[in-house]
Amino acid sequence: MGTLMPLPRSQNNKPDKPGFVTVDFNHTQWTVPERYRDLSLIGHGVYGAVWYLVTPFMAADLSAVVRTQDLSDSHIRFLIYQLLRALKYLHSCGLIHRDLKPGNIGVNEDCELKLLDFGLARQRDDEMTGYVATRWYRAPEIMLNWTHYNEQVDIWSVACIMSELRTRKPLFPGRNHIDQLRRIICLLGKPDELYMEKVTGAGRKETEQANASLKVLFLRVQNSILSPMTSQYMSLIKFSLRVCFFSLNQQARSFIDNLEVTNPPDLSVHFSDFPEDGVDLLRHLLQLDPDRRFTASQALAHRYFELYHDEQDEPTGDRFVDALEEAKDVSVQEWKEHIWKTLEDFVPKLNSLRLGCPDSR
Repeated sequence: MGTLMPLPRSQNNKPDKPGFVTVDFNHTQWTVPERYRDLSLIGHGVYGAVWYLVTPFMAADLSAVVRTQDLSDSHIRFLIYQLLRALKYLHSCGLIHRDLKPGNIGVNEDCELKLLDFGLARQRDDEMTGYVATRWYRAPEIMLNWTHYNEQVDIWSVACIMSELRTRKPLFPGRNHIDQLRRIICLLGKPDELYMEKVTGAGRKETEQANASLKVLFLRVQNSILSPMTSQYMSLIKFSLRVCFFSLNQQARSFIDNLEVTNPPDLSVHFSDFPEDGVDLLRHLLQLDPDRRFTASQALAHRYFELYHDEQDEPTGDRFVDALEEAKDVSVQEWKEHIWKTLEDFVPKLNSLRLGCPDSR
């Protein structure tokens, strides 16, 4: 995040004023001081002055880079190091990105990397909701037990991205979630029974409890005791979804049990384009069991990043606290007032951000 600034709205097709350029955003054009032409604008509005977050301009996302050029091993090391460094900070704050893919990672001409699109990001919790992450980068535990996973799903995505930077092809381009599992298992082998029981056994017990609660809630709805949109009514919907997804997860479990898998290839053969230390890192990042998978901190300390690793320069943050998490029944006006106060009190923390002309960067 850079700074907060009001931007006046311009008329469509109006020539740029001296010292200003026109920027298209959400199908609306805005007049922006020319010195900010290389910065991206986040936010939207219709009337009067609108507050925007101004962030450093990123020339492309990694998907565009992968499509257009081969990356050297040095480039890949530096990019993945930065990605893991960002995740170490994010995870230390108790947050999970949940949608890491090349298209959600910005990069500039200096090979500096930034995480984008936090639309699916959530606080780390015992329970999550729904399938997340683009399928090709989705960790197996999401498909096997959709309500119980943690920040390790981001680490799985890092491995998929790392492979794609070298081969310029997705590592697991599944056509659906069953085909996705098939591709993963054909490369890595079947998970052991202990792991399968861990991810599906918890879901079975949870679903039995959900079914019992579901019957009670349905009766209350039928008897007009429970009104729509109350917290209990929303629980009814949530329980219903849980039962549906458990059914899908059981299908995945049955598929894995019945899948005939020959001996999976040695990863050093499959990832022959990587140096030995890169293959070893991928082996730790692609553990089916998230409890055995490297954390961001462990990955940063791997010898693959020996040139860059400096624990003192890999910061952690304070745990994120949502000020309104306990105030779910606030009015729309109260939300607006809270958001506006947050904007007014906002102070940028990135002192290294330079907002001058491109020549001064």
